[in-house]
Amino acid sequence: MLFQMNQQMVSVKLKIKKIKNVYLRMEKGELILSTNKLLTNEEIVSILQKHSKWIESQLINYANIACSENEILVFGKKRQIKQVSSNQINEDKNRIKQNALKEVEQLFRILEKKWGYHNCQIQFSKLKTKWGICYFKKQKIVLNEAIFQLPIYLIEYIILHELTHFEVHNHSKYFYEKLAMKSNNTKNSKVDLAKYNCIL
Repeated sequence: MLFQMNQQMVSVKLKIKKIKNVYLRMEKGELILSTNKLLTNEEIVSILQKHSKWIESQLINYANIACSENEILVFGKKRQIKQVSSNQINEDKNRIKQNALKEVEQLFRILEKKWGYHNCQIQFSKLKTKWGICYFKKQKIVLNEAIFQLPIYLIEYIILHELTHFEVHNHSKYFYEKLAMKSNNTKNSKVDLAKYNCIL
């Protein structure tokens, strides 16, 4: 569905789920509205108006990082891919992605060693809503395969965040104190990271 908001057309996808509240998120430039019932257009417009500032900031964030067909976002910067065929572009994008993920793994190993962690397993996977997950009992961290699109300092922040979960298994004040000992500007990193959530 398309709705007009502040002189701009916004695409909204309605998802009916077994949930208590209404949730709004941005996914690749499209708003996803999750609810437990079918909503009227008036109800949808009311929700959009209530969250208009958040939506506007998400659309701006997405516009800043969205790539054309022959571009790819790598470590926070857009890279051009020579225009050949669409198959060749996809192959080039996949090659660039795989090479970037190898660099992320190297960074993971450097940070793991620097902070005294040992033999951690690392895996890249498609995660819908998270940048990383720590399975502390298995000594395993799963990172979102889209992580290579982030600037390096945010990748470091995510890795350190997940590594810190080996020591503290929740998001308590103590957890953030431990994380702050390893990572500079954790508050700024958290705010900056939210700007990239639309590519999850």
